[in-house]
Amino acid sequence: MPPTAENAFIALYFASVPRGALLDLDLEGPDGAVAHLLKREEIAAREEAYLFSLASDVGLPVSLVVRNLIMATLAYTKTTHESVTATAPLENLADYLADGLGVVVPEVTLTRWRNFDDRASASLRSFDDSGDADSSPTAHPIIALPFMDFGGAVVELEVIESALRGYAELLERLRSSASESTLEWDFLSSLADYGHNYDLMAATEVPLDRPFVIKYSERRDIKVERYGYVSQDIVTSDAGSNHVVLFTTDPSVEIRNPKALVPNSTEKAFGLFGTRSSTQTFAVYAHDQDRDYRATFRAQLKTSRRIRGTVYAAAGLLVALTVGVFFQPPHTVSNFALIVGPTSLAASVLLFREQSTLGSTLRRLSTGILTGALVALLVVSVVSYVWFTVNDVASSHAPVTAPGATTSTVEPTPRG
Repeated sequence: MPPTAENAFIALYFASVPRGALLDLDLEGPDGAVAHLLKREEIAAREEAYLFSLASDVGLPVSLVVRNLIMATLAYTKTTHESVTATAPLENLADYLADGLGVVVPEVTLTRWRNFDDRASASLRSFDDSGDADSSPTAHPIIALPFMDFGGAVVELEVIESALRGYAELLERLRSSASESTLEWDFLSSLADYGHNYDLMAATEVPLDRPFVIKYSERRDIKVERYGYVSQDIVTSDAGSNHVVLFTTDPSVEIRNPKALVPNSTEKAFGLFGTRSSTQTFAVYAHDQDRDYRATFRAQLKTSRRIRGTVYAAAGLLVALTVGVFFQPPHTVSNFALIVGPTSLAASVLLFREQSTLGSTLRRLSTGILTGALVALLVVSVVSYVWFTVNDVASSHAPVTAPGATTSTVEPTPRG
């Protein structure tokens, strides 16, 4: 009996991640096996093969030149021309394409290319929920033209125009017959998603006769918006079930009003069920097959009530002391020394070091209020002290006249 294989070395899907550089990426295959991240071009080739299979299943032919353009849109990465989008002025696009393609594109040709680009964008517009379609290479293939593979041959503008025309026509035919839960719908929604994300794949060894677990982690920077709101897009339907946890490791930071929303909207995501919610944790478990593929987790982060109370109490004390000094300024230096106590308290609060940069960011408002109160107290105190000192010196040099006394002036008598 021939021996049977127990393991296989395959290219395995790990996660859907945003386009761009990965930070602190860590991949681990089954039983701690090493996982090798595939190149961006290899991932794009597998994504293109999936899209081509969908188009073939609905009976739409895809020419080689159009497949080449689709590959370019999937392999596209931002270059030094980050400010260039499909809606940029023609001269900016002309410079970008001349630099990337190595040939000068006439303005009349570029105008026709842009028309095909607009047609492709119109077909994908309803499938793009990111709110940033102008930067999507699948919605605007014109920005991905420098990534086309010409096999070392001379770049021909006619070939590029044929690819853009065929791409726009393919999307229009798919859009005309697309309805939810159809192959056409899957093609367009996947293509729109690939414009902002890509499937992270790695080569690793997996067992063939038993279940296995793969691990993946990365770090994503989160922008803290006004009033401490943060958001993060997460895929919630790329497996049989998904368990997503939003938590903070800084004990001075609290999570408020956590929500799972439909991307780029205020509607709650469908099919997600919150299982635990506290000031430090928000967990969601999803297993229903009919659920949203992607969700935006949004929450408000605040410093703990204890820290906020301490800061605002110190600020209130300084404000009260400032008002007192303004209306009843001290008359001696020793009385002014009493201000040292509250200012020392404020200084100690301001010099308190947070455990993370997130905590420092969230404290900007309260720190600004406390700093303003401290500056106001010092300014009022200094002005009051200077004003009192000047008036005291002036009064000490003024002539003193006893009550009821009269003064007379004696004029000198001239000699002679």
